[in-house]
Amino acid sequence: MSDTIRAMQRRCLNRLLNRVTRAPIAMAIFITMLQACASQQSETLDSAIKDYEAGRYKQAYDSAWLTRRSASGVARQEAAYVAGLSALKMDRPVTARDLLEEAAESTDRQLSGRSNVSLATLLMEDGEPLGAARAFDKAAECLTGSDAIKARRAAAAAYRTAGRPDIARARLEGTPAPSSIGSGRFTIQGGAFHDRARATARARELSDAARRTSLGTARVIPAEVKGRAGFLVQIGSYDTRSDAESIRRMLGISGTFVARMDT
Repeated sequence: MSDTIRAMQRRCLNRLLNRVTRAPIAMAIFITMLQACASQQSETLDSAIKDYEAGRYKQAYDSAWLTRRSASGVARQEAAYVAGLSALKMDRPVTARDLLEEAAESTDRQLSGRSNVSLATLLMEDGEPLGAARAFDKAAECLTGSDAIKARRAAAAAYRTAGRPDIARARLEGTPAPSSIGSGRFTIQGGAFHDRARATARARELSDAARRTSLGTARVIPAEVKGRAGFLVQIGSYDTRSDAESIRRMLGISGTFVARMDT
């Protein structure tokens, strides 16, 4: 874009602002236009999330990228997060890293935590364990409950890989053992099967999708399915339904839903 065009745009915007500040009705119209713009951004991001959940990662990336270009603040970072996850699914790690780094700086603690977990896992795969450990540290500061515990333990493992066992030990001090993690009331369920082989295959699919998160591996649980012996496939454990739903959407696998865990 030329300097002349930029100057013309600035003059037009200044004239518009001068008019609306002098006229209350015009100001109301101007505010309505801004609200409509924000609504359109939200709809575009919602569309990106739906595409991601349906496995349409290219469409999800394009929509999220479009929203990111026109949004600001947390809305821009949310769009960067969705675009980053989509880039990961499309095997574009460099692009994904840039976008996740942007989202990881969000003032929204949940968004920052999730972004740092995905970023840390990507850094581990790229052979940067120290950077991964620091990202896991940031995630642990932002997340709560079992997710924070998993992030701290992941940070310890990354520090150990980076040759810093002293920091790894410090991260594990006071951190509950894995057996005590997962006391939440909700989980992500990937299906109910009568055939163990099908349940195992579904669990593998969920585990593969979750490999860039702190969810761990999916579990196959013996249970009654439609009055007969069968198996449930579940992954993760969350204190609230909204937390579980947020992660379910992030995984982007169709046929999953949030279920209450048996106690």
